[in-house]
Amino acid sequence: MNGKNKGNMKRNQELVEANSQSDDPYQQFEWLRRNGDLSKKQSVEGMVNWVTDYFDDHRGKITLEDGSIKRLMNGFSKAINYMQENDQEEKYASIYNDIQHILNDIVQKRYNRDN
Repeated sequence: MNGKNKGNMKRNQELVEANSQSDDPYQQFEWLRRNGDLSKKQSVEGMVNWVTDYFDDHRGKITLEDGSIKRLMNGFSKAINYMQENDQEEKYASIYNDIQHILNDIVQKRYNRDN
């Protein structure tokens, strides 16, 4: 089994465990967020994986305040700073592909740009 499949199994297991706690999606997220038996790393991974799997780009809008965006970007910054040097470019490319459009959208909206 390669590393990618192993990571997917772990990711799926975290979500299966959260889903088994409640049928209510919010309660599933809260379980990942507040479960004292999880390490902070497991909690962060679980919350990110849950949001990735359960948020739909076409369900409507969510308004974020500047402080929320700042905290989100601080989280990205910390993750980037902890990366190992030998495979940075591949990870940076992946992060860039995931976030560049939404960050552009957030910034355009913040500064009332039409482009």
